[in-house]
Amino acid sequence: LLQDRLRDLNREEAAEILRAYTVKDLVKFAESISLSVKRSGPKEVIVGQISNHFGFRHLNVKMEQRPNMKR
Repeated sequence: LLQDRLRDLNREEAAEILRAYTVKDLVKFAESISLSVKRSGPKEVIVGQISNHFGFRHLNVKMEQRPNMKR
């Protein structure tokens, strides 16, 4: 599944994979994961919206794993 492939990637890696898909496929995928995308926008905008969704999830996981800072 595409969603499983994107889950552990950062934003740039996810965008690279998504560029191989058509706009129609990207819109369908976004709908399947309940993500709202700009359907009439250029492909790169849709790729950006989806890759941001997965990239920020990846970033949040990384932030949770870092050790606590001492102040």
